[in-house]
Amino acid sequence: MKSNDYVIVTAGIDYALSGHSSLGAMLSYNNMQPSSDQISVTSIFANGGDGGKGHYETFTDFDCNYNRYNANLRYSRHDIGRGGSLEVNADFLDYHISDKVNLHTTHDETLGFLRRNSPDITIWQLKADMEFTFGKALFSYGAACSKSNTDNRTDYEHMTNGCKLDDHFRYGESIFAAYADLRGKLNDKTEAKVGIRCEYGVLDGKSIKMSQQSVKHQFDLFPTLYIKYRCNDDNTLSLSVTSRINRPNYVDLNPFTTYVDAHTIQTGNPNLQPMKSYMAELGFTHKAFSISASAKRITRVMSTYTDIDEVGKMTRHTVDNVMDKSVYNLNLSYYFDCLKWLDFYVDGSVYMVSS
Repeated sequence: MKSNDYVIVTAGIDYALSGHSSLGAMLSYNNMQPSSDQISVTSIFANGGDGGKGHYETFTDFDCNYNRYNANLRYSRHDIGRGGSLEVNADFLDYHISDKVNLHTTHDETLGFLRRNSPDITIWQLKADMEFTFGKALFSYGAACSKSNTDNRTDYEHMTNGCKLDDHFRYGESIFAAYADLRGKLNDKTEAKVGIRCEYGVLDGKSIKMSQQSVKHQFDLFPTLYIKYRCNDDNTLSLSVTSRINRPNYVDLNPFTTYVDAHTIQTGNPNLQPMKSYMAELGFTHKAFSISASAKRITRVMSTYTDIDEVGKMTRHTVDNVMDKSVYNLNLSYYFDCLKWLDFYVDGSVYMVSS
């Protein structure tokens, strides 16, 4: 059974400083109080299939009080040089979450606990974007810096197996980024965009309980390329190259142990690395028919890894960089609307994954 009560309040204002510039601000508050009750049944069997060795039910009651405050201050100006514009944004976000998890088991197991989790997350960000015309092209560039701090405390009011699982984990992330791109028409049939984004990050995770700290320094480049060639009114060719990064959640970096049930635990991985992907796609469109082929390379894929301890009768889940993989995809689509009373869309794809 699940339920959720929530309140959302938003207020904003824009003030015209002149005919070409303005100043704006926005404030918002969000409160959610989700709750859920869950029952899971577990049966334990010995190797060799000689009958059941145990049976228990796990009852979990979850209650959460989630508060989020968000503030934005924006300045924009549109009369810089010849068609140039500037926009500056300053953002502040503050999260406070208060979780309560009450777990107990019946029958052949006696695990039970009342856990209170209270993460506080603060994020600051400053971003400036500039664009202006460069001949027949549009040139854009900008920079951003962000700082996030997470202070997560977990307290157990009681634990039936005697383990001391109180946890205190701090995680800080500082990201500095800059980008530039140039887009425009090369001729009457061809338009293109080329860009680059660079990021430097400092990731600092510290387990107060376990006296462990992991600091990582990362520098990444993300190129972008897009070309579109219109052969005629009915046929178009396109080529795109993109890249992106997916950083791990702070929960996945916390090396501490959390019980899911009597024989299942979860632990974080402080050595977890961000996942990066690079993708190239070639497409062709003829009237309502489209075909595209793409190739994507993903490095340091993050996935849940399961380890079974047969002696201790415990299953452990953790997130790790399990592999690199490549994905190849062929997609075809057709949109039919030749009849006034009928139109339909057909889409199909074939893909292959290698790792």
